[in-house]
Amino acid sequence: MSFIFVLYETIKQALKKTMTMMDKETKKRNKYNEDILKAVAIRHDVSVDYVRKSLKGTSKGIVPDELVKDYNKGEADLKQVVDQAIEKFKYNT
Repeated sequence: MSFIFVLYETIKQALKKTMTMMDKETKKRNKYNEDILKAVAIRHDVSVDYVRKSLKGTSKGIVPDELVKDYNKGEADLKQVVDQAIEKFKYNT
């Protein structure tokens, strides 16, 4: 009887551990600004999906490097504009 109980507890713990591991998200999701993605895609005459793949690193070459550079520049410019708007809003109220 005790062997069955020990076996039951062992299986129960293994299942509990497996269920906990299955609940965790394994992939990190990158969120990209859709407006910047579209602008970069239009500028370089490529698809938005190709820009995403370039940012993720699955596409290699000269063009993906340019796409990443343009996306990062667009992101920095957007951040600068948002920061300026926030500063202006702070002091105008």
